[in-house]
Amino acid sequence: MRRTGILALLAMVLLVGAIIWSSLTTPRVECEACITYDGRTNCASAAGPTREEAVQAAADVACATLATGRAGSMACSRSEPTRVSCP
Repeated sequence: MRRTGILALLAMVLLVGAIIWSSLTTPRVECEACITYDGRTNCASAAGPTREEAVQAAADVACATLATGRAGSMACSRSEPTRVSCP
C-alpha cells in the first residue's frame, strides 16, 4: 500500500473510533412528555444529555402531530407538558 492509502485508512479508523467513543460516553436521559394543545393530547419519548433537554425534545416530538404550521408548532412547544416521566 502506498503511504497516502495507509494514512487515509488510519484517519478513517480514528474517525470511526471517535464517533463510537463519543456516542458511548455521552450521558443520556430519556423522558416522556405529554402535551395538551388545541384540545388534543399526545405523548412522546426522547433522549437528551440533560433532563431539561430530554423533556423539551419529547415535547417537540409530541407537538409535531398536534400543531399545524410554524406558528402553531412554536405555540405548542411553549406549552407546559401535562405529564413528564423520566425514569
